[in-house]
Amino acid sequence: MDADTGRSLAGLIRKERVAHLGTLRGGAPLVSMTLFIAQQDLAAFYVHVSRLAWHTQDMLQDPRVALSIAETDDGRPDTRSRSCASRSAAQPPSCRRISRS
Repeated sequence: MDADTGRSLAGLIRKERVAHLGTLRGGAPLVSMTLFIAQQDLAAFYVHVSRLAWHTQDMLQDPRVALSIAETDDGRPDTRSRSCASRSAAQPPSCRRISRS
């Protein structure tokens, strides 16, 4: 990847907050929208998921996932930047449940 493409990709990842998360449910793909944030160096992505959601249950059964990030729709699909990554999901050791009072 050349430097300009790398900067453009990093800008897209840092700007957007909603992605499509793909998991495997019974061997078939399941895709849903989720909130995400990237680690500062872009080495990891953190997704906001509920323990009750299908995609969370899927990741616990099979950690293979895909995350697709696209620019917010400006009405011109041919101009939108987008990226997709396939990785293995893991729960960060510092992950904790946040409860609302």
